[in-house]
Amino acid sequence: MDNTIRELAFKLAPVADLRKAALAAGMRPLVADGRLKVINGVTTPDEIARVSQVADDQSTA
Repeated sequence: MDNTIRELAFKLAPVADLRKAALAAGMRPLVADGRLKVINGVTTPDEIARVSQVADDQSTA
């Protein structure tokens, strides 16, 4: 976490602003990171689909 993201978090900035700052700072979205892990043989597409679906469900709760 860099200072920009920390400041946004403390200011209770909208999630979209936090995401934008994180992407600009080099964060890789969960599914994109999963794709790289599949390509490198670390995991399977089914595992990425299962885990990313759980993350999506939690964000709407």
